[in-house]
Amino acid sequence: MQEIQALQTVHYILEHMLKPLSNAQCQQGYEMVCADGNVRLCFPKLFCWLADHMENAILYGIASNHCPACITLTEKLGEHVETG
Repeated sequence: MQEIQALQTVHYILEHMLKPLSNAQCQQGYEMVCADGNVRLCFPKLFCWLADHMENAILYGIASNHCPACITLTEKLGEHVETG
């Protein structure tokens, strides 16, 4: 029960923090003064990637012993693999 409440709290906090980016003004743009003194129409966007596996597991509600992005075997999680 406590784990479910903790997950709900994380989702509530993220929703509260990110809600301003979903309003109509963000879709229509904001006029902002640029460093060169010109006024430009800006569209704030959030771009990020959480690299920590446990954070991804919490946010996406997945089992922590599975990779959300590939088919890596459970016993291989956490191993460094050299690629190309």
